[in-house]
Amino acid sequence: SGLEGAVNELLANYEAKSAERIPYYCRVCKFQGASVEDLAAHRQTQLHTEASTRERRVSFCKLCRKQFTSPPQLREHVQGRAHKERLELVMRK
Repeated sequence: SGLEGAVNELLANYEAKSAERIPYYCRVCKFQGASVEDLAAHRQTQLHTEASTRERRVSFCKLCRKQFTSPPQLREHVQGRAHKERLELVMRK
């Protein structure tokens, strides 16, 4: 597929940082696969689907109605100027 070709092209010259690191990695589940097919199969599992749904829920700012890619990114947003300004506006009402 187009995605698989793009991934393979990007990873053609990839060198793992250590012998343990496998390039086909799911950050959400901490899953490591040996191939793009392993990763694609993992992403079809109920475990991954549920973990992704949970992560989306815990990385959404209801106040600003913004979705972030991870809880650390949400934490960074909450500490930022735009979020604090919106919070001030809401608190004044």
